[in-house]
Amino acid sequence: MSRKYKTAAHLCPCGCGKKVVTPIGNGRWTLKIKFYHKVTLSPSIGNWTYPCHSHYFIYDNRVVWASGQSEATIQFQRERDAHDIFIENGRKIILKNRQ
Repeated sequence: MSRKYKTAAHLCPCGCGKKVVTPIGNGRWTLKIKFYHKVTLSPSIGNWTYPCHSHYFIYDNRVVWASGQSEATIQFQRERDAHDIFIENGRKIILKNRQ
């Protein structure tokens, strides 16, 4: 985790070896570190651009697998996410996820 860059990174738990980087804050993922360094990252992580299409939660240092997603659902989420990010004065602004 990098506090300076507000990101968390880990290897995809499916075993494909891909690096997963998640932006922390600004309406994206939240990172909670509890006693004994137990990490929870939410909401779920969907690696839709990776061949594995893995989808999971990280809760208290454990991977909790989530259901797979259809291609239509993945496309919808990509389009929604594209509208949640815009550039203002050369700085990337991330809006809160719409519910």
